[in-house]
Amino acid sequence: MILGLLFTVFSAYVIINYQWYDIQRIRSFVIMSMEFLVWGSIPFVIIFAVAVTFSNVMLIRHEGFRAANALGIGISVVMLIGIAGLWILGKFGQLNLHLLFSALFGFFECLLLGTMICGLIAAKHKPMYDKDYLIINGCGIRKDGTLFPLLKGRVDKAIEFYHAQLAKTGKKAVFVPSGGQGSDEIISEGEAMKCYLMERGIPEEQILPETKSATTLENMRFSNELIGEDKEKKIAFFTTNYHVFRVGILANQAGIKNAEGMGSKTKWYFWPNAFIRELAGIFLGHPKSFFVILVCIAVFVALLGKIYHVY
Repeated sequence: MILGLLFTVFSAYVIINYQWYDIQRIRSFVIMSMEFLVWGSIPFVIIFAVAVTFSNVMLIRHEGFRAANALGIGISVVMLIGIAGLWILGKFGQLNLHLLFSALFGFFECLLLGTMICGLIAAKHKPMYDKDYLIINGCGIRKDGTLFPLLKGRVDKAIEFYHAQLAKTGKKAVFVPSGGQGSDEIISEGEAMKCYLMERGIPEEQILPETKSATTLENMRFSNELIGEDKEKKIAFFTTNYHVFRVGILANQAGIKNAEGMGSKTKWYFWPNAFIRELAGIFLGHPKSFFVILVCIAVFVALLGKIYHVY
Protein backbone atom coordinates (compact mmCIF):
# COMPACT_ATOMS: atom_id res chain seq x y z
CA MET A 1 0.00 0.00 0.00
CA ILE A 2 2.80 2.43 0.94
CA LEU A 3 4.84 1.45 -2.11
CA GLY A 4 1.77 1.81 -4.30
CA LEU A 5 1.16 5.32 -2.98
CA LEU A 6 4.77 6.28 -3.58
CA PHE A 7 4.72 4.96 -7.15
CA THR A 8 1.44 6.77 -7.83
CA VAL A 9 2.88 10.08 -6.67
CA PHE A 10 6.07 9.43 -8.64
CA SER A 11 4.14 8.51 -11.83
CA ALA A 12 2.08 11.69 -11.60
CA TYR A 13 5.25 13.73 -11.16
CA VAL A 14 6.90 12.07 -14.19
CA ILE A 15 3.85 12.80 -16.37
CA ILE A 16 3.93 16.46 -15.35
CA ASN A 17 7.72 16.72 -15.59
CA TYR A 18 8.44 14.25 -18.41
CA GLN A 19 11.84 15.86 -19.16
CA TRP A 20 13.03 14.57 -15.75
CA TYR A 21 12.43 10.93 -16.81
CA ASP A 22 15.61 8.83 -17.02
CA ILE A 23 16.64 5.29 -16.09
CA GLN A 24 19.08 6.22 -13.35
CA ARG A 25 16.57 8.32 -11.43
CA ILE A 26 13.87 5.63 -11.68
CA ARG A 27 16.34 3.05 -10.36
CA SER A 28 17.19 5.34 -7.47
CA PHE A 29 13.51 5.96 -6.77
CA VAL A 30 12.66 2.24 -6.68
CA ILE A 31 15.51 1.49 -4.29
CA MET A 32 14.65 4.52 -2.16
CA SER A 33 11.01 3.38 -1.93
CA MET A 34 11.99 -0.05 -0.70
CA GLU A 35 14.48 1.45 1.75
CA PHE A 36 11.80 3.80 3.05
CA LEU A 37 9.35 0.92 3.53
CA VAL A 38 11.84 -1.23 5.45
CA TRP A 39 13.59 1.39 7.61
CA GLY A 40 10.44 3.44 8.18
CA SER A 41 8.73 0.38 9.61
CA ILE A 42 11.41 -0.41 12.22
CA PRO A 43 9.39 1.17 15.09
CA PHE A 44 6.36 -0.94 14.10
CA VAL A 45 8.49 -4.10 13.95
CA ILE A 46 10.03 -3.49 17.37
CA ILE A 47 6.69 -2.63 19.02
CA PHE A 48 4.98 -5.63 17.44
CA ALA A 49 7.84 -7.99 18.38
CA VAL A 50 7.66 -6.87 22.03
CA ALA A 51 3.84 -7.12 22.09
CA VAL A 52 3.66 -10.57 20.53
CA THR A 53 6.47 -11.89 22.76
CA PHE A 54 4.63 -10.62 25.84
CA SER A 55 1.43 -12.19 24.45
CA ASN A 56 3.15 -15.56 24.08
CA VAL A 57 4.62 -15.43 27.59
CA MET A 58 1.15 -14.73 29.02
CA LEU A 59 -0.39 -17.54 26.96
CA ILE A 60 2.23 -20.03 28.08
CA ARG A 61 1.68 -19.00 31.71
CA HIS A 62 -2.10 -19.43 31.48
CA GLU A 63 -2.45 -22.32 29.01
CA GLY A 64 0.88 -24.14 29.13
CA PHE A 65 3.49 -24.54 26.42
CA ARG A 66 2.25 -25.38 22.94
CA ALA A 67 3.79 -24.63 19.55
CA ALA A 68 0.86 -22.31 18.71
CA ASN A 69 1.45 -20.35 21.94
CA ALA A 70 5.12 -19.79 21.10
CA LEU A 71 4.71 -19.08 17.38
CA GLY A 72 4.81 -15.31 17.87
CA ILE A 73 8.19 -15.42 19.64
CA GLY A 74 9.69 -17.23 16.66
CA ILE A 75 8.15 -14.75 14.20
CA SER A 76 9.43 -11.81 16.27
CA VAL A 77 12.97 -13.20 16.22
CA VAL A 78 12.77 -13.72 12.45
CA MET A 79 11.54 -10.14 11.91
CA LEU A 80 14.36 -8.66 13.99
CA ILE A 81 16.95 -10.87 12.30
CA GLY A 82 15.50 -9.77 8.97
CA ILE A 83 16.04 -6.10 9.80
CA ALA A 84 19.61 -6.82 10.90
CA GLY A 85 20.23 -8.92 7.78
CA LEU A 86 19.02 -6.15 5.49
CA TRP A 87 21.36 -3.70 7.18
CA ILE A 88 24.29 -6.10 6.75
CA LEU A 89 23.48 -6.70 3.05
CA GLY A 90 23.29 -2.96 2.43
CA LYS A 91 26.48 -2.32 4.42
CA PHE A 92 28.53 -4.79 2.38
CA GLY A 93 27.15 -3.68 -0.98
CA GLN A 94 25.04 -6.76 -1.79
CA LEU A 95 22.51 -4.65 -3.66
CA ASN A 96 20.88 -7.53 -5.54
CA LEU A 97 20.10 -9.54 -2.40
CA HIS A 98 19.29 -6.39 -0.47
CA LEU A 99 16.68 -5.38 -3.06
CA LEU A 100 15.14 -8.87 -3.14
CA PHE A 101 14.90 -9.26 0.64
CA SER A 102 13.62 -5.71 1.03
CA ALA A 103 10.77 -6.51 -1.38
CA LEU A 104 9.94 -9.79 0.38
CA PHE A 105 10.18 -8.22 3.82
CA GLY A 106 7.92 -5.38 2.74
CA PHE A 107 5.40 -7.80 1.27
CA PHE A 108 5.08 -9.87 4.45
CA GLU A 109 5.01 -6.76 6.60
CA CYS A 110 2.15 -5.27 4.55
CA LEU A 111 0.37 -8.63 4.67
CA LEU A 112 0.64 -8.68 8.47
CA LEU A 113 -0.53 -5.08 8.78
CA GLY A 114 -3.44 -5.76 6.42
CA THR A 115 -4.44 -8.82 8.45
CA MET A 116 -4.39 -6.76 11.64
CA ILE A 117 -6.52 -3.97 10.18
CA CYS A 118 -9.05 -6.33 8.58
CA GLY A 119 -9.17 -8.45 11.73
CA LEU A 120 -9.94 -5.47 13.95
CA ILE A 121 -12.63 -4.16 11.58
CA ALA A 122 -14.26 -7.59 11.29
CA ALA A 123 -14.18 -8.07 15.08
CA LYS A 124 -16.30 -4.92 15.53
CA HIS A 125 -18.95 -5.96 13.00
CA LYS A 126 -22.55 -6.54 14.11
CA PRO A 127 -24.79 -8.60 11.79
CA MET A 128 -28.23 -7.39 10.77
CA TYR A 129 -31.20 -8.85 12.65
CA ASP A 130 -32.59 -10.86 9.74
CA LYS A 131 -30.84 -14.20 10.10
CA ASP A 132 -32.33 -17.66 9.51
CA TYR A 133 -29.35 -19.69 10.75
CA LEU A 134 -26.65 -19.09 13.35
CA ILE A 135 -23.53 -21.21 12.79
CA ILE A 136 -21.28 -21.61 15.84
CA ASN A 137 -17.69 -22.67 15.14
CA GLY A 138 -16.31 -25.34 17.46
CA CYS A 139 -12.87 -25.19 19.09
CA GLY A 140 -12.51 -28.15 21.45
CA ILE A 141 -14.32 -29.34 24.59
CA ARG A 142 -13.33 -30.71 27.99
CA LYS A 143 -12.88 -34.44 28.60
CA ASP A 144 -16.25 -34.58 30.37
CA GLY A 145 -18.03 -33.05 27.37
CA THR A 146 -18.53 -29.56 28.81
CA LEU A 147 -17.39 -26.41 27.04
CA PHE A 148 -14.16 -24.54 27.56
CA PRO A 149 -14.62 -20.81 28.28
CA LEU A 150 -13.51 -19.89 24.74
CA LEU A 151 -16.23 -22.04 23.15
CA LYS A 152 -18.80 -21.07 25.75
CA GLY A 153 -18.17 -17.43 24.83
CA ARG A 154 -19.00 -18.19 21.18
CA VAL A 155 -22.25 -19.95 22.09
CA ASP A 156 -23.24 -17.21 24.52
CA LYS A 157 -22.67 -14.59 21.81
CA ALA A 158 -24.96 -16.54 19.45
CA ILE A 159 -27.63 -16.80 22.16
CA GLU A 160 -27.32 -13.07 22.85
CA PHE A 161 -27.81 -12.32 19.15
CA TYR A 162 -30.75 -14.75 18.93
CA HIS A 163 -32.63 -13.01 21.75
CA ALA A 164 -31.79 -9.53 20.41
CA GLN A 165 -33.11 -10.45 16.96
CA LEU A 166 -36.23 -12.04 18.46
CA ALA A 167 -36.94 -8.93 20.54
CA LYS A 168 -36.30 -6.54 17.66
CA THR A 169 -37.97 -8.35 14.74
CA GLY A 170 -39.82 -11.34 16.20
CA LYS A 171 -37.83 -13.66 13.91
CA LYS A 172 -36.52 -16.95 15.31
CA ALA A 173 -33.27 -18.38 14.02
CA VAL A 174 -32.00 -21.97 13.97
CA PHE A 175 -28.72 -22.68 15.75
CA VAL A 176 -26.13 -24.78 13.88
CA PRO A 177 -23.42 -25.72 16.42
CA SER A 178 -20.59 -27.13 14.35
CA GLY A 179 -17.75 -29.45 15.31
CA GLY A 180 -16.84 -33.12 15.12
CA GLN A 181 -15.56 -35.49 17.80
CA GLY A 182 -11.84 -35.47 18.52
CA SER A 183 -9.90 -38.54 19.57
CA ASP A 184 -9.86 -37.33 23.20
CA GLU A 185 -13.51 -36.18 23.30
CA ILE A 186 -16.44 -38.27 24.56
CA ILE A 187 -18.96 -36.54 22.27
CA SER A 188 -18.77 -34.24 19.26
CA GLU A 189 -18.39 -30.51 19.77
CA GLY A 190 -21.69 -30.02 17.95
CA GLU A 191 -23.54 -32.22 20.44
CA ALA A 192 -21.77 -30.61 23.41
CA MET A 193 -22.88 -27.18 22.22
CA LYS A 194 -26.40 -28.47 21.66
CA CYS A 195 -26.57 -29.63 25.30
CA TYR A 196 -25.36 -26.22 26.46
CA LEU A 197 -27.89 -24.42 24.26
CA MET A 198 -30.72 -26.50 25.71
CA GLU A 199 -29.49 -25.78 29.23
CA ARG A 200 -29.75 -22.08 28.33
CA GLY A 201 -33.40 -22.51 27.31
CA ILE A 202 -33.14 -22.94 23.54
CA PRO A 203 -35.75 -25.48 22.27
CA GLU A 204 -34.28 -28.66 20.76
CA GLU A 205 -36.24 -28.19 17.52
CA GLN A 206 -34.32 -24.97 16.91
CA ILE A 207 -30.92 -26.67 17.10
CA LEU A 208 -29.38 -28.42 14.08
CA PRO A 209 -26.00 -29.81 15.19
CA GLU A 210 -23.24 -30.50 12.66
CA THR A 211 -21.01 -33.28 14.03
CA LYS A 212 -18.53 -34.33 11.32
CA SER A 213 -16.19 -31.37 10.81
CA ALA A 214 -12.57 -31.29 11.92
CA THR A 215 -11.49 -27.86 10.61
CA THR A 216 -13.00 -24.39 10.37
CA LEU A 217 -13.46 -24.78 6.61
CA GLU A 218 -15.33 -28.04 7.23
CA ASN A 219 -17.39 -26.25 9.91
CA MET A 220 -18.70 -23.93 7.25
CA ARG A 221 -18.95 -26.44 4.40
CA PHE A 222 -20.75 -29.18 6.33
CA SER A 223 -23.01 -26.67 8.09
CA ASN A 224 -23.97 -25.23 4.72
CA GLU A 225 -24.78 -28.72 3.42
CA LEU A 226 -26.85 -29.40 6.53
CA ILE A 227 -28.81 -26.19 6.10
CA GLY A 228 -29.65 -27.04 2.50
CA GLU A 229 -29.91 -25.27 -0.81
CA ASP A 230 -32.26 -22.43 0.14
CA LYS A 231 -30.85 -19.47 -1.83
CA GLU A 232 -32.73 -16.98 0.30
CA LYS A 233 -31.23 -18.18 3.57
CA LYS A 234 -29.47 -15.58 5.66
CA ILE A 235 -26.63 -16.80 7.83
CA ALA A 236 -24.51 -15.42 10.66
CA PHE A 237 -21.53 -17.27 12.10
CA PHE A 238 -20.14 -16.94 15.61
CA THR A 239 -16.53 -17.39 16.59
CA THR A 240 -13.95 -15.58 18.73
CA ASN A 241 -13.44 -11.92 17.76
CA TYR A 242 -9.90 -12.28 16.40
CA HIS A 243 -11.08 -15.14 14.14
CA VAL A 244 -14.02 -13.41 12.39
CA PHE A 245 -12.05 -12.12 9.40
CA ARG A 246 -10.56 -15.50 8.40
CA VAL A 247 -13.78 -17.41 9.04
CA GLY A 248 -15.51 -14.98 6.66
CA ILE A 249 -12.99 -15.94 3.97
CA LEU A 250 -13.53 -19.64 4.66
CA ALA A 251 -17.31 -19.21 4.62
CA ASN A 252 -17.07 -17.79 1.13
CA GLN A 253 -14.86 -20.71 0.05
CA ALA A 254 -17.45 -23.10 1.48
CA GLY A 255 -20.16 -21.59 -0.69
CA ILE A 256 -21.85 -19.43 1.94
CA LYS A 257 -22.29 -16.08 0.25
CA ASN A 258 -22.80 -12.84 2.19
CA ALA A 259 -22.50 -14.53 5.59
CA GLU A 260 -21.98 -12.08 8.46
CA GLY A 261 -19.74 -12.85 11.39
CA MET A 262 -19.77 -11.84 15.01
CA GLY A 263 -17.07 -12.46 17.59
CA SER A 264 -17.05 -13.17 21.28
CA LYS A 265 -14.47 -11.48 23.47
CA THR A 266 -11.14 -13.01 24.31
CA LYS A 267 -8.35 -12.07 26.71
CA TRP A 268 -6.55 -8.87 25.73
CA TYR A 269 -3.15 -10.52 25.79
CA PHE A 270 -4.18 -13.03 23.13
CA TRP A 271 -4.60 -10.47 20.34
CA PRO A 272 -0.95 -10.05 19.17
CA ASN A 273 -0.48 -13.81 18.95
CA ALA A 274 -3.87 -14.14 17.25
CA PHE A 275 -2.72 -11.86 14.41
CA ILE A 276 0.22 -14.18 13.76
CA ARG A 277 -1.99 -17.26 13.79
CA GLU A 278 -4.56 -15.67 11.49
CA LEU A 279 -1.84 -14.61 9.05
CA ALA A 280 -0.41 -18.14 9.08
CA GLY A 281 -3.91 -19.54 8.48
CA ILE A 282 -4.51 -17.23 5.52
CA PHE A 283 -1.09 -18.02 4.06
CA LEU A 284 -1.48 -21.80 4.44
CA GLY A 285 -5.02 -21.61 3.09
CA HIS A 286 -3.85 -20.08 -0.21
CA PRO A 287 -0.38 -21.58 -0.82
CA LYS A 288 -0.56 -21.47 -4.64
CA SER A 289 -1.64 -17.83 -4.74
CA PHE A 290 1.13 -16.73 -2.39
CA PHE A 291 3.68 -18.84 -4.25
CA VAL A 292 2.77 -17.07 -7.50
CA ILE A 293 3.03 -13.66 -5.79
CA LEU A 294 6.46 -14.48 -4.34
CA VAL A 295 7.72 -15.70 -7.72
CA CYS A 296 6.44 -12.51 -9.35
CA ILE A 297 8.27 -10.40 -6.75
CA ALA A 298 11.50 -12.34 -7.35
CA VAL A 299 11.17 -12.01 -11.14
CA PHE A 300 10.40 -8.29 -10.87
CA VAL A 301 13.46 -7.67 -8.70
CA ALA A 302 15.65 -9.76 -11.02
CA LEU A 303 14.48 -7.81 -14.08
CA LEU A 304 14.88 -4.55 -12.21
CA GLY A 305 18.42 -5.45 -11.34
CA LYS A 306 19.25 -6.44 -14.90
CA ILE A 307 17.67 -3.39 -16.52
CA TYR A 308 19.13 -0.91 -14.07
CA HIS A 309 22.49 -2.68 -13.68
CA VAL A 310 22.07 -3.37 -9.98
CA TYR A 311 23.89 -6.68 -10.33
